[in-house]
Amino acid sequence: MTVMMSVMSETTYTLRDLNRTPAKVLKACDLYGHVTIRTRTGKTYHVQAETSPDKVKPEDIVKMFREHHKNMRKLGYVPPAPDEIERINRIIAGEE
Repeated sequence: MTVMMSVMSETTYTLRDLNRTPAKVLKACDLYGHVTIRTRTGKTYHVQAETSPDKVKPEDIVKMFREHHKNMRKLGYVPPAPDEIERINRIIAGEE
């Protein structure tokens, strides 16, 4: 019974905890799979960690970007010339 109470206290947080130390609450959610948030009025909310499906592979991301650029060019997008890119960077930096 003591172990159950210990885990219960480690997975129960207040709205103040969620506001001031969200990383701590989310870390506990990752560790235990769920946490309970209690309000002053007595309401409780349950936050459950969602397991992500298969992770995206880097080569799939590269493939997606290549397809995206190909589709953009089909739609008429023409990337700026290298000297224009330098000018754009100067404008962003506030030099022009």
